[in-house]
Amino acid sequence: MKRSEEAKKYLASNEVDKALEILEDPHDDELFLVISSYLFKGELQKAISFYEVHRQKLWSYNPRLTIKTALELFTYDENFKRARQELAILEDFPYVSQIVEETFKEAKETLERKEEAVLKSLKEKAMSLEERYRNASSINEKFKVLSVLSSSEIKEANSFLRTIYLDEKEEKEIRKFILLLLKEAGDQKPLLIDFGEIKRELSPSALKVPLQNAYDKEVIRQLSASIDDISRTRNAIKLYENLTFAVFPGTIEEEGFKTEETAEACLYWSFYSLGEDKSSDFSLFEREAGKEKIEKYQKFLRLFLPFLDFPLPF
Repeated sequence: MKRSEEAKKYLASNEVDKALEILEDPHDDELFLVISSYLFKGELQKAISFYEVHRQKLWSYNPRLTIKTALELFTYDENFKRARQELAILEDFPYVSQIVEETFKEAKETLERKEEAVLKSLKEKAMSLEERYRNASSINEKFKVLSVLSSSEIKEANSFLRTIYLDEKEEKEIRKFILLLLKEAGDQKPLLIDFGEIKRELSPSALKVPLQNAYDKEVIRQLSASIDDISRTRNAIKLYENLTFAVFPGTIEEEGFKTEETAEACLYWSFYSLGEDKSSDFSLFEREAGKEKIEKYQKFLRLFLPFLDFPLPF
């Protein structure tokens, strides 16, 4: 049985993790299946990150399906502005055929219809931006409203986002999300960035987006290249992804650790979180790293201890 067929079989039985294990090192014809698997799990950001890393391969294998996939990914949370940007990126690729050009046209028409439907819905409810947001019944609904507003052409959107951000009673996650939206919008107006120990005034456009800057990408690359143990590696990647969003609007890079030190520290932590601190593999890891490196890993972990959900024995 082909790997793709076996993966589809697991997806059909709702065993997505097993499907992703089979597709750990995907062939070109399996790339779209990986994206579908992440979406099936509700992990939109992972699906988008995978798409962005493999964009050229996806295009080379099937341009039309790449266009349709891009449209699906970037309108999933009604981020129409990002969808338009992605279609523009794909349109810069070398000409393929007239049927591909027609697919671009269809995608743009679909995008316009979706955006018009959302804006019409906002107007039909006859609510001001503030009423629409304040009446949200959950934090997830708030996220969706803010995302829709930021990607719309409503002139008051950015001003309203700033108003919500400055309300210290708002959830920290909401305020961080607003900074990301203002960053995406290219907002250059100075804003007080105040999250506990992180306090400075700067333009949202100057912020580094988690997992999208050079440092974070390199750490993820190094972790992904560690194939000693798939579970341990995935656990370490998940830790790093969580840390980058937890420390935002600050960055892990600001603490002065080299990318390889950060990656190895996350792998070191992974031993503990998986209950493997007494394993022979762990002893070998410590011996090969040496005392000096181990102390750096421990320093890194102690620094980010407030964001870890597993106790450390040192």
